[in-house]
Amino acid sequence: PREYAGKEVTVSGHVTDAFSLFVIRYYVLRDDTGEIPVVTDRPLPTQGEKLKTKGIVKEAFSIGTKSALVLIESTQTK
Repeated sequence: PREYAGKEVTVSGHVTDAFSLFVIRYYVLRDDTGEIPVVTDRPLPTQGEKLKTKGIVKEAFSIGTKSALVLIESTQTK
C-alpha cells in the first residue's frame, strides 16, 4: 500500500522469481499477505528460498489510483 512509500520495512517470505536485467537485479518475495519486488545489488537468491530482508519502499510508477511499489534492499538476513 502507498502508506509505506518512503518508509523502511522488514519483510520475510519465499522467493518466487529472480531476474537480472542489465544492471538491475531483483527478486519477488511472497508471504501470506502478497508479494513485492525487491531491487538488490547482492547476488540473487534462488527460487523457493526463504529469507528476511529490510529496505525502503519506493513507488516504481503510478497510473491513476493504481501504483506499483518496490522494496530497495538495504540489508539481508536469512
